[in-house]
Amino acid sequence: MDNPLHYRPINCGHYDYLEAAAVKKHPCKIVFMNEHNGQETVYDRIKTIEIDDGEEFLVLENGLTIRLDKILFFNDLDFGSVKTSG
Repeated sequence: MDNPLHYRPINCGHYDYLEAAAVKKHPCKIVFMNEHNGQETVYDRIKTIEIDDGEEFLVLENGLTIRLDKILFFNDLDFGSVKTSG
């Protein structure tokens, strides 16, 4: 069984999609699992993508930080359906 605390890199195509949205400063709808294992939705623009201790994070303009493997949907693209092997 996967440990939910262990970071799992996301699909490369999804990463590229996030990078493009960050560069273009497009408004985004992000559905993710929060630290209480509850589903949360936020609407914002991506400020940057950062790496900290081998884990990748979105940093939004509102200051919220979301670990990439916690994203379920990004602009209605299902991030939960394709994971990299690890």
